[in-house]
Amino acid sequence: MNAHNQMGVIYLRLNEVDHADEAFKAALKINPEAYEPMLNRGISLYRLGKFKDAETMFRNTLKVKADSSVSYYYLGRTLNKLNRNEDAESAFLTCLKMSPDDFKEAHRLLAAIYLDRGALPRVIEELETYLKVVPTAPDAENLRNVIEQSKRAIGRQ
Repeated sequence: MNAHNQMGVIYLRLNEVDHADEAFKAALKINPEAYEPMLNRGISLYRLGKFKDAETMFRNTLKVKADSSVSYYYLGRTLNKLNRNEDAESAFLTCLKMSPDDFKEAHRLLAAIYLDRGALPRVIEELETYLKVVPTAPDAENLRNVIEQSKRAIGRQ
C-alpha cells in the first residue's frame, strides 16, 4: 500500500495526475481506510477537475482523521470550485483554526469569497493577514490595491 501511495506522490510531482490517481486507487484497494492514499487521491481528483469525487474523498479522510487541517483546506478549495462558498468558507476557517501558520493561501481564498459577497471588512482583514504572512507575494501590489479600494468603498457607504 505504501509503495503505491509513494508512486502516486511521485506521479503528482511529475504532473502525471492520471497515473497518480491509478496508484492511489491501487493503494486504497489494499486498505480502503488508509488516510494518506485517501487524501492524496482527493488531491489527484481535485487536480483532474473531478470536484464532486474529490469532495467525497476529502469528507472520507475527515471520517478517518477528523483533525486533518490539510483535508479541510482541500475540501474548501474543492467546495469553492463547486460554487458552494458558504461550505468552503467553513472548511477554510476550520483549517486555519487547526493550523494557523500552515495554509496561508486560505486567507486569499477567503478574501475572494468575501469579495464576491461584498463583505469588504472581511476582504481587508483576510488580505492584510495574507500579506503579513506572505509579504513577498508576487501580486502583493495588486492585493494592496484591492485593500485600498475596499477601504475607499467602505468610506463611501
